[in-house]
Amino acid sequence: WRTGETISHANNVLSKYLQDNGVTVPVRTEVIMGQLFQRDPKRYCPLLEGNELDGRSVKADTNDDGRNGDDNRDGNGNRNGDSRSPTDFDKAAGGESNSSKGGVHISTGPSKPVLLTKLRIDALRDIFVRYNSYPPNDAQVAAEEAFDIWTRARHDSIPDHLARDVVQCLDMLRSTIQSKNGGHGVVMGAITDGNSNPRTVPMLEPYFDFVVNSEEVGVAKPDSRVYLAAAERLLDHPHLE
Repeated sequence: WRTGETISHANNVLSKYLQDNGVTVPVRTEVIMGQLFQRDPKRYCPLLEGNELDGRSVKADTNDDGRNGDDNRDGNGNRNGDSRSPTDFDKAAGGESNSSKGGVHISTGPSKPVLLTKLRIDALRDIFVRYNSYPPNDAQVAAEEAFDIWTRARHDSIPDHLARDVVQCLDMLRSTIQSKNGGHGVVMGAITDGNSNPRTVPMLEPYFDFVVNSEEVGVAKPDSRVYLAAAERLLDHPHLE
């Protein structure tokens, strides 16, 4: 599916949810995500070694002269006159793009954030504490609820943003391989970065027997460990017994 569109939809749903609940959000969640990752990359990449983290390419939102980018922002946390979309910020913060358009930029190399659920919840918690004076425990609960709203919205929008002919392609793969395999069942899996899961999408769920995402393993593609985890999951599948 087209990641940008699904994330943009989720951001809009979350923004409305926060607004309807009277939550002040002077800085975009994705900007705070970039700042948190820059401050403590080990928290969000727990299995990376020190030398890998030392080589990370992380830049919190700044103006061209290097000043912090939180000044001169409108009520949505965007700089006045900034034409970049929320998706530009979020794809970068999510490690899904190496766009150099500015804002929060986190490289797609080995040091991109892996624990994106924790990173987004921490950013939301920061918003509730820093800008809305929530007590820490209440902020944690509110952040987790807001994250659930965001992730449900993202997955709900996936059917509207599938790549062209993806369902037909998956159906052809399964049926073709099965026919060439003497009618035996075919095991199909997916490896995803972050916390996405195609098995939560009803129209995709029948085609995937298992999903391995980077949060489970602690590293993201192209680290070999995530592929080895998928191979182990495959070997444990009942169809291969």
